[in-house]
Amino acid sequence: MKDLLTSTQVAELLGVGASSVKRWADSGRLPCVRTPGGHRRFLRDEVERALAPSLRGAIPLRAVEDQATRWYDLLAAGTGPFELRMALASDFERQGAWWRVAEGIAMALTEVGERWRRGVLTITEEHTASESLSRAVARAAEAQIVPEDAPVCLLMTPPGEDHTLGLGLAELIARAQGWETRWVGSGAPLDEIEAVMDRGEVQMVTVAALAHLSEPSVLEDVSRRLVAASERNGVAVVLAGSAEWPDPPFASRVRRARNFEQFADALRGAMAA
Repeated sequence: MKDLLTSTQVAELLGVGASSVKRWADSGRLPCVRTPGGHRRFLRDEVERALAPSLRGAIPLRAVEDQATRWYDLLAAGTGPFELRMALASDFERQGAWWRVAEGIAMALTEVGERWRRGVLTITEEHTASESLSRAVARAAEAQIVPEDAPVCLLMTPPGEDHTLGLGLAELIARAQGWETRWVGSGAPLDEIEAVMDRGEVQMVTVAALAHLSEPSVLEDVSRRLVAASERNGVAVVLAGSAEWPDPPFASRVRRARNFEQFADALRGAMAA
């Protein structure tokens, strides 16, 4: 037990706030376990590993936090789509991969939501930031050149979830890795998605859900039906986002992606399959 740290101890060790530790844990970037009372506990080795880049090229969590702060400042200031598009290009030039850019943006968006709930940002400010960023990300995705014979990734959210900004970042990452994308967004009936998979029109389905925005029963139903369709037709499935998705079956073509690095890995794995 001496190697297990509390959220407060991790925050002190890394020199960040407790809210940052919570975001890292929820996104899967900092693995944790739960006590019977529901409290997070962190392995010291995992925390120390977070202080430096991994051999696989991941960026340190502190660097992600700094990147997130820059993006929050841009969004909170009401920066327009054109300027945000330029910021995306600049960030990509520094980071070298779109999934790295997306990690910092996702954390900034979490902070936007938290400050809106605390009354620091108004509804208008929160909506303006989200819409401006959505337009900038869409333009960046459209600029990615995709081969004519590229595999197709269908992008959707579970029924009832309307937040699609994370899905837009996923589209940018997918197109940058050579995937054509088919945007479904929210509200598509699952039977129609299954039919598209059965007809072989797509090679991957990515469904993204945020924590606390989708009912567990909805996530269970979506997961069950897409897993069954994947086993039937061989189409890859990615259950993405911070929602509590059921664990995908072992040795299937279904992957769980808690963050954008894991999503990029899933894209590469499906491309190579």
